[in-house]
Amino acid sequence: MNNLAFTLKGQGLTNRAISLMENCCRLQTVVLGPQHPFTISSHEALATWQLEAIELSK
Repeated sequence: MNNLAFTLKGQGLTNRAISLMENCCRLQTVVLGPQHPFTISSHEALATWQLEAIELSK
């Protein structure tokens, strides 16, 4: 899911990428735990994408 979200983001489909990454983060937190490196990096990417989307909407 993480890789697909990055692919969607790279294709300019930011809203779809954010939605998919939100689901990915939720699942990673449950399955891997909140302190797992994959979970942390996914949350960081999601936060960055969300901030970029806010900046672009201004």
